[in-house]
Amino acid sequence: VFPRLCSLDLTNTLPGAEGVRAFCGSGLLAGLRRLRWGNNSINSTLTREFAACPEAKNLRVLELPSNAVGNDGGAALFTSPHLAGLKVLDLSYAMIGDEALRALLDHSP
Repeated sequence: VFPRLCSLDLTNTLPGAEGVRAFCGSGLLAGLRRLRWGNNSINSTLTREFAACPEAKNLRVLELPSNAVGNDGGAALFTSPHLAGLKVLDLSYAMIGDEALRALLDHSP
């Protein structure tokens, strides 16, 4: 679609469930190295769906600040084989607690 696009900022776009699913299946995600998706009401269910997207395998930076990611969503991100190449994961103000951090510690190299 956009072969040279490697970074995308979708802050405040409010994609909703259909938008997140459409983005994951659009082919656009596969070429991205950096995705900023802040302040979009992305909850733990949508975060789990995103973490299951094989197209996210090339991401190196994922920024999801000010979303309701929660412990379940955080654990899904931390344990996703598709996101194993991440170098930066911004979950500031994303309602991450001890349960998600335990998953991170249990799955850290």
